[in-house]
Amino acid sequence: RVGNSCSSMAGVDLEDVEGGGTVDRSPLLTRMSTGDLGVESSYGTASQGANGATAKVSPTAGSPISSTATAISNAIGSISGGRFPWASKAQTTSHRHASCESNSWRMVPRTKVFNQSRGGMRIRRLNRVRALYWADIFHTLVDAPMIYVLILFVGGYLLTILFFALIYMAISSRCHLGTSTLRASWAFSLETIMTIGYAYPNNQDYFKQCTPLLVTVTFESIAGIIWDSLSIGLVFQRLSRAQTRASTVVFSDFAVVRRVRGKLRLMFQVAEMRKHQLVEAHVRLYTISRKQCGSDQQQYFKTDAMRLSKPDDELGGMLLMAMPSVIVHNIDAWSPLIDRTLNADMIAEGGEHDQSSSYRFPDVLQRECDAENGNRDRKRPVEPALDPESEEEMIKRHLVNNKVEIMVVVEGIDAVTSDTIQVRYSYCFDDILWHHDFVPCTQEGPDGVAEIDFSKFHKVFPTPSGFRDTEP
Repeated sequence: RVGNSCSSMAGVDLEDVEGGGTVDRSPLLTRMSTGDLGVESSYGTASQGANGATAKVSPTAGSPISSTATAISNAIGSISGGRFPWASKAQTTSHRHASCESNSWRMVPRTKVFNQSRGGMRIRRLNRVRALYWADIFHTLVDAPMIYVLILFVGGYLLTILFFALIYMAISSRCHLGTSTLRASWAFSLETIMTIGYAYPNNQDYFKQCTPLLVTVTFESIAGIIWDSLSIGLVFQRLSRAQTRASTVVFSDFAVVRRVRGKLRLMFQVAEMRKHQLVEAHVRLYTISRKQCGSDQQQYFKTDAMRLSKPDDELGGMLLMAMPSVIVHNIDAWSPLIDRTLNADMIAEGGEHDQSSSYRFPDVLQRECDAENGNRDRKRPVEPALDPESEEEMIKRHLVNNKVEIMVVVEGIDAVTSDTIQVRYSYCFDDILWHHDFVPCTQEGPDGVAEIDFSKFHKVFPTPSGFRDTEP
């Protein structure tokens, strides 16, 4: 495979081919293109015409994998306009999300281009203590909407000019300023705070004649410097804040769930579009679910952490953002994607809870691989008694009934400003595809340089049933 995001299935490489025609590959290797399709091996040949009308498989007589070739042909046989079905679907994901039911309750909405999130969270905070916000007025202003900041500073300048204009009008007769009207006093105050300069008649110096005038001009000049410093500093901080740097960290439109070595894995992609990469980038996952406390109780939001196997969260979940990375979560006995209602009922009836086989609050959140490797209490978790189809249906029912939202948090440090960047994204049930895999979006250029094609970043394809238990 090419890069972290490329996909291979038991020796079947999926690559993008610019031109059509037959591709000469070694036995058991399959090559698919987004134009003409050719699947060829020493055991048989599957071909697709340029018009995309039909697909046929011609296995070699007596081939030991003729049935497998037929399965592959059936999986990719429905092609429209010379492209795979997943290619056309991936190009219309914005229309799909516009009609998703989860948009009404999604906590991290997707409102940016490329179907990305702005990082904001739909949370309404009631009965807040406003005094705590005034204790940190700078960050309150930095996080405030820009229109409020403009109103504050424009109003502050105008009030300052008006305040000193009233003082100039009061001392006009004593200092012979000729600013007996509010209009003349306003003009003199504006010239002072903006350091425009004075046009003295007959070269008369007013400041030597009147000490109160000199003191008033001094204080207004200091006030102008303070307002200038605050406005410039706040505007610069808003322009250089880390939230805007996070706009080029992108996530795949879909998350996929598929079996790898017989176990369900949740996977999605993340990548950085800029050539200047984040330092010490790492990823964390959480689930936010809505559950009933009782038959007549209100819903509450329950947050659980999700363990990662790739990248390993025990090593910090570090990411190399230079290339697209596939994030993998094992849906095991400790996964919050598993409904624990049955296990809780068993414990309530007097059963004993075994921490090595499942999770119960407030136990330490483990992973199945930890128990397999003996890193915890050297016990292996109990294998599930459900068949794969029942297990998948149970997970789907849990995701839908409890409105589970998977929140992704990626953090890193910008090498230029040394600011900490945090990017947030989420996946709901509508965003999860079962038994799919990601289309390779990396390739090697003619000059040997690695290339990332972001037009394929969101694209997925259904995995043939014969390859659903293979590694991505």
